[in-house]
Amino acid sequence: MTRDDALTVASMVASHWPNSFWNVETIDAYAVAIEEWDADLTMKALKRCVQEMERFPKVAQLRAYMLDEKRKTAYDRALEEAAVDSQRMPAKKQSRPLDTPEWVRGWFIARVKHKDLRMWPQQDERGHARDAGEKMMPADALAAYIEEGQGVPLEMILKEISGVLG
Repeated sequence: MTRDDALTVASMVASHWPNSFWNVETIDAYAVAIEEWDADLTMKALKRCVQEMERFPKVAQLRAYMLDEKRKTAYDRALEEAAVDSQRMPAKKQSRPLDTPEWVRGWFIARVKHKDLRMWPQQDERGHARDAGEKMMPADALAAYIEEGQGVPLEMILKEISGVLG
């Protein structure tokens, strides 16, 4: 934002939350601190501060609100682009992205939802536990988890795994 915009925002803060803290120097310092920010996002953040805060926002608080507005704006933009893209793209067949075996969804349900860490036969080429201490998942539990995992989107599995791995 420009210097004048920053001074205007600082003056708005000072006029909405009047107290003995505000003088020419403090308004100028506040303006200098926010001068590099985006003016539209800062105004949206200031509007939220007016609605939510009883005391004037410190620069760090206003910045946190501004960054939150920036995230919301980016998310809204991504949703709009996705909507436009979906209107342009021909309808896709109802198929799963990436052809994943059914047991992967069941494995995900067992691990994440039920915290069942027993080994699945598909995890080992030999089909048995690697160590004597590892317990194999019984066939009835395998079937139940696979059935429960039918509706789990692959994107959710990938997101959860990527959060754990890295």
